[in-house]
Amino acid sequence: MLESTKNWLKIIVLEILAGLNLFFWITHISNLTFGWVDLRDVANEHILALEIPSASGRHCLAERVAHFSKIVKSLHDLYPDVQSAENTILNSCKLIAPDVE
Repeated sequence: MLESTKNWLKIIVLEILAGLNLFFWITHISNLTFGWVDLRDVANEHILALEIPSASGRHCLAERVAHFSKIVKSLHDLYPDVQSAENTILNSCKLIAPDVE
């Protein structure tokens, strides 16, 4: 996490990894999807907007859309030592999205 301030997504990820507020995350956001974008793509769009006049204006970037259960699975894959909180959320997500492995 590059910047020192915390936005809502960072708070969610940090609390999941720490095992905090699991009931809240399971009941309120476990059936949501989130748009993701690579920071390099954002930087490239800024450069294009500065260099090419026709590229100026507002742009919406999203590399992919991921269901909350996929995000939790990715966190588990990246941080396998943090399992108790992840398993609780992942098992709860499976109730909502049964295709999660």
